[in-house]
Amino acid sequence: MRRVALLCAVLVGMGTSGAAAQEPLPPGAFGALGMYPKRLSCSDVPTYSAPRPAHRLAAAHEGDARLRRAYAAPDTLMIPGGTGAGLQVGQQFFVRRLLLAPSRQKPSASEPGMVHTAGWITIVGSDEFAALARIDHACDGFLKGDYLEPFTAAPMPTAIAAPGDPKFDDMGRLLFGNDGRRSFANGDIIVINRGSQHGLTAGARLAVYRDVKSGGPLVPVGQAIVLTVGEDTATVIADRVRDALSAGDWVGLQSGATRP
Repeated sequence: MRRVALLCAVLVGMGTSGAAAQEPLPPGAFGALGMYPKRLSCSDVPTYSAPRPAHRLAAAHEGDARLRRAYAAPDTLMIPGGTGAGLQVGQQFFVRRLLLAPSRQKPSASEPGMVHTAGWITIVGSDEFAALARIDHACDGFLKGDYLEPFTAAPMPTAIAAPGDPKFDDMGRLLFGNDGRRSFANGDIIVINRGSQHGLTAGARLAVYRDVKSGGPLVPVGQAIVLTVGEDTATVIADRVRDALSAGDWVGLQSGATRP
C-alpha cells in the first residue's frame, strides 16, 4: 500500500480543518443529487461470493400465451415455493441480481462482485406452492431470475465528519458504482475496498487521489462521504469532485473523521 506524503496534496488542501468532531447534517449535505433512504437502499452492494438464494422471480404466461420475463409496478409477482418454502404474507424482500465484473470473473476475495438492487417487494398472498408479491419500490426493472433477500432499509448517516488533514496510511481504492459504473461525478454512489476493520464509520470523510504517473505524486481529485460500512467494504457518495473519479483511484481517511 502506498505511503507517500504528498506535497501537492497538502498544498491544494483537501482538508483545511483539524476538527475531530462530526457535524450535524446541514441542508444539502450530500450535494445537488441529495441522499435519502430510498436512494441509499437502491444502491448496489458488493459480494465476495456468488449468491445462493432460496427464492427467485419466475416467468409468467400472459393471457395471449406470451411468456413474461420482465416486470414493473404495478405488476404482481409470482414466487415459486409459497408457504412450503417459508414465504409468508407481510414479509419484505429486496429483489437483486448478480452483475459480473468487467473481467467476467466470479466474485472473489481479490475482486468483489456487484449485486444490483432492482427494488423491494412485500408478500401479499401465499399458499403451499407459490406466493404473490406487490412491488413496493422499483429502483430498476425486475427480471426473471432475480433473487430475493430479506429487506432492511439502509440507515442514513446522522452526522458528517468535518474536513480534516489528508492521511496516506492504509489507503484503499474505488471499486465500482451502481450498474457496474467505472467513472463517477458529484453525488454518485461508489463502493470502496475499505470498511470497519480499517477504521471507517458512517459519516467519515475521505480524500480521493489519482496516480497520474506510476511512482509519482498522487493528485487530489475529490472527496467522498461514507454512507454505509461493512467489514471490508463501504458505500460512499462522491463529494467536491474536481475531475471525474475513476475505479482504481485511491481513497484515504481524513484526520478529521471520527474513529470508532
